[in-house]
Amino acid sequence: MVNHRVATFHVYSRQGCHLCEVLIEQLMPLLRGKADVLIHDIDTRPDWSKKYDIRVPVLEIEGQVVSEFRLDYDAVSRALNRYTAPLHLAGDHSRGL
Repeated sequence: MVNHRVATFHVYSRQGCHLCEVLIEQLMPLLRGKADVLIHDIDTRPDWSKKYDIRVPVLEIEGQVVSEFRLDYDAVSRALNRYTAPLHLAGDHSRGL
């Protein structure tokens, strides 16, 4: 049996950040139905605020930075392919032809 992982992208943002709004608007249609997106306001946690501060927006997946400031469409596509690759579950003896 083949199953696909559901990737979760994390957007680190802050209120009033125009670049953040643009990145989110561009990202959502690309990932709709393909991955989950969590949006984090960095000003709600001191550790996020310290880490990201003037770098927002930052897009990450599994702790790896995919984009900073502006959406990197190619990097998102590569990350989506990498983190949503099919998983072959135990008992799956099928072979791709």
